[in-house]
Amino acid sequence: MRNDRMNMIQTYEQYIALHELLVEGFNLQESLIFRVNFPAVLATMCPTNTPANQTKIHQEYKVLKSLTPNYSQGCFKAALREENLEKNRNKDILAADKFRPFLQSQLPNVTDYINAVMIQSHTSMSGYLMTQFPLEDTIDDFWTMVFDYSCENIVVLGKTTEVCNN
Repeated sequence: MRNDRMNMIQTYEQYIALHELLVEGFNLQESLIFRVNFPAVLATMCPTNTPANQTKIHQEYKVLKSLTPNYSQGCFKAALREENLEKNRNKDILAADKFRPFLQSQLPNVTDYINAVMIQSHTSMSGYLMTQFPLEDTIDDFWTMVFDYSCENIVVLGKTTEVCNN
């Protein structure tokens, strides 16, 4: 690569990114499936005459599941504080302390907690914020987060009427 692409790497960050990509490329199995081939590949991964837990797709699911980190109760201290419990739509979906954004421009008697996490993008360790649809009592927190983190885009998945009626 050095001979064919002189000056390809110009910053430390590019060097780290390239190194990570090469490690991933050399260590991961090939998983590219062309769109036109997908039905045939899916049929081989999920044969109808094989028990579901013995298919190739189930085996891949188990590998992905094994890579999912497990967090203890201690990782969710802010989410589990008494004053923040009602800010969580679902008690099983909480923001881990090490990934959550902290509300900076707080209103009086409001905590710095919002049930949201920061997700890395290709340009930044905190490129995206992911959160639940605001509850009636967390709308101010939501807009505070949008302001504090200069959010330029908001994407809502699902229908807001479904979320609001639950």
